[in-house]
Amino acid sequence: MTATASEESLKKFVLAAPNTSLRDPKVCRGPQKVDLYASEYIEVRRLVKPSIYASEIRQRLLLDGVLHPTVLPSSSQVNKLSRNEHVMTRKKISVIPHESTTTEVTDRIDDI
Repeated sequence: MTATASEESLKKFVLAAPNTSLRDPKVCRGPQKVDLYASEYIEVRRLVKPSIYASEIRQRLLLDGVLHPTVLPSSSQVNKLSRNEHVMTRKKISVIPHESTTTEVTDRIDDI
């Protein structure tokens, strides 16, 4: 079955039309990896204030200019990173605040 001239012109029009949506087109991506600098930043934030929420860490990553909004990790990624890579369990996080005022930790904060 052959397409009529009007169908072909309609296809050309649809394909040539610009994307006027406010949202970016959805792209299927694999899991994003958090870079080393952002990982250290998240670890220091958790050491300084163990009760901080992942959403607050995401806001600080943006406001402090550590990451661009397009590569910002989700809240669950921040929590998984703290739990798996930084080995910060709830018990360990509750014990650390006394140690967060040491010179080593304050020097790391100043470096970031």
